[in-house]
Amino acid sequence: MPDEESEITWWKTLLWGLLCLALAAVLFWYFSNLEESGGTRRINWIVAIIYKIGGKWTVSAIFGLASLMFFYLTLKQLRGHSDE
Repeated sequence: MPDEESEITWWKTLLWGLLCLALAAVLFWYFSNLEESGGTRRINWIVAIIYKIGGKWTVSAIFGLASLMFFYLTLKQLRGHSDE
């Protein structure tokens, strides 16, 4: 009999994927708005470095890829449960 922790693990993974996907969209909007209005804003230094290197597309792509990874892990966990 599976324990409760393994029962809800795939939900957590799915929620992390949705969070990364939402963050990718919000950051893309944030940087688009920043580019249109000009000026400066405070942001996490890691995200700022990635933006300086590759722009808003790179920042969004990294979080988008992270969401795809979490979605893949969710499917993998769900398939693991169906085998039991």
